[in-house]
Amino acid sequence: MDVLEITPGYIELSGYQYGFIGGASFRLDAHTIAFTGTLDRHPDKMRILSFLAKHSVKPVFLTDRPLFDVGGAVLLQ
Repeated sequence: MDVLEITPGYIELSGYQYGFIGGASFRLDAHTIAFTGTLDRHPDKMRILSFLAKHSVKPVFLTDRPLFDVGGAVLLQ
């Protein structure tokens, strides 16, 4: 398993010091991941984007806000 460790923080979660990347992102399909906000303020932005590209995964940014943890998402089709 290939894992990318990122710097803690930089993901908003109301009532907590910071949230988690897993709560701020979810897979749309095998080759697309959605993020609740942008990676612009995350210090590991380029490392995250490189990791996704290495695995042929395209990021989609749902808002212009900084990343925020929503806990999880369920896709309805």
